[in-house]
Amino acid sequence: MTNIHNKRLEQEAANDMVPPELKNPQIFDLKLMADMEHSYKCKAREALSSYRCWQKFQARQTDKIMQFYGTMEGRMLRRQAADACAFYWVIRRDLRRSLRQYLKQSGCSAA
Repeated sequence: MTNIHNKRLEQEAANDMVPPELKNPQIFDLKLMADMEHSYKCKAREALSSYRCWQKFQARQTDKIMQFYGTMEGRMLRRQAADACAFYWVIRRDLRRSLRQYLKQSGCSAA
């Protein structure tokens, strides 16, 4: 039980760590990260949309060959959507950490 608790504490500490290059964020860095977040959010939405369209199309397929290869295509689209979403969440998390760090060092933080 204690071992699980220690691992959880380590993960929480790792999640609160700011990447070294973002220890002293400037406003232009934050703007760049915000633009990246928006860009990858759009890419993630597009990947999810492609996967959902494939699902609808695949549900109507009756040909066995199309079903077989369509399933392989679906796996690829699902992986792409998962990767795009995961990358978006990493960028989003880092942006939020950087914003928190920027507000803290500028003295505007409520905490």
